[in-house]
Amino acid sequence: MPSTHSAIYFHIIFGTKNRENRIAAEWEERLFAYIGGIIRNTGGKLLAAGGAGDHVHLLLSLKPAHFVPDILRDLKRDSSK
Repeated sequence: MPSTHSAIYFHIIFGTKNRENRIAAEWEERLFAYIGGIIRNTGGKLLAAGGAGDHVHLLLSLKPAHFVPDILRDLKRDSSK
């Protein structure tokens, strides 16, 4: 029986407000774990995370049915708390 498989990868970069150095190295890993949980709850996968004090790089795998602007809105909103 034929089937279709899709793999869609996104490299997402977003910065802190006013590009201020707000991401402390002491809790950076906890932030990335939290972001990974947000992505998992939407059905996606966080494949890699990194960045510096003023920005974050994320490599995500999402399903074709995901609406990327909604995922990013929720991700930025929830991770900034």
